[in-house]
Formats: sequence, C-alpha cells, structure tokens
Amino acid sequence: MDESLINIRPLEEEHLRKSNWLNWLSDSETTQYQNLGYFPQNLIRQTNYINSKLLSNEDALFAIEVKNSNDKFIHVGNVGLHSIDFIHRRCILGILLGEKEYRGKGIGIYSWNFITNHAFKMLNLHKVYAFIFIENIPSIKCAESCGYRKEGELIDYYYRNGKYHDCAIYSKTS
Repeated sequence: MDESLINIRPLEEEHLRKSNWLNWLSDSETTQYQNLGYFPQNLIRQTNYINSKLLSNEDALFAIEVKNSNDKFIHVGNVGLHSIDFIHRRCILGILLGEKEYRGKGIGIYSWNFITNHAFKMLNLHKVYAFIFIENIPSIKCAESCGYRKEGELIDYYYRNGKYHDCAIYSKTS
C-alpha cells in the first residue's frame, strides 16, 4: 500500500466511538494471537482503558488510519509501546490490525517501523520487544521484515482456547 495512504496519529477516545474497535476485540479471528479478548468489552471498559493508557507514562498509543475510496482516513487498527521503562530504556510493542481487509497490505510493516522509530528517536529507548504467539506467522514475518531478531521462546506462555501456546520473543535495539 502506498505510504501516503497511511496515517498514524495519537489514539483518542473518538477512535473508539467512530470505528469498529469494540467489534475487533470481540472477534475470535482478530484476537486469536492477541493477549486480549478474554473478557467481554464494552464502551465503558474500553473508554477507561484508553484514558488510563493516555495518562500513563508507561504507554504510547497510536491509531492506524488508512485513506479509503472516499478520500477519508478511517481507523483500521492500533499500535503502541507498553511497559515503557526509562531506566533500562526498553518497552514492549503491541499492534492490532482490526479491519481484516487491510491486512497483508504492508500496513503492519509500516506501523511496526513507525512505532520502533518513535521508541528510539523520540523516547530515547534502547530496545523494543515483541512477544508473539509462535503460530502467528504473519507477525513473525513482519517483525523480521522490520529488523527484529528472535531472542528465544517462552514455553506455555499464553493460555487461549483451552490450551497453552508458546511465545517467541523478538527484539530490536537502537
């Protein structure tokens, strides 16, 4: 996808109200490789989540927007940095592409590179981690395309759909 059609900007409450965000969190396909979707989501819970993260110095959240055929930017996902540690200069990357028709078009790679550069150039962090279900081949390919390298695996790290899943740890340093 042409990068001029992608816009990443700070996440706001309006993104929750004007997009399918709540539906993304309830969709089993969208959340199958995410550490979310365990509890029912509603507007109040997500509004509280957003506001707590927006006030936190340990999170930096951004909306991923794509210009549609009507020449308007629509909210298709979120990308962020979590557990930001300014002493050890590290954090954890999180991304969710909620709108299925926009997956596999390079938006994930663009968003990973954007948030990684934000971590290094704006927050002066040294290392960004990504914890990825080992079955999540698209995210592993995305991480590797963005210069992340595999550091190891955590066995039985996630419990989802009645069984444990291993987690691959990827990272990139500044």
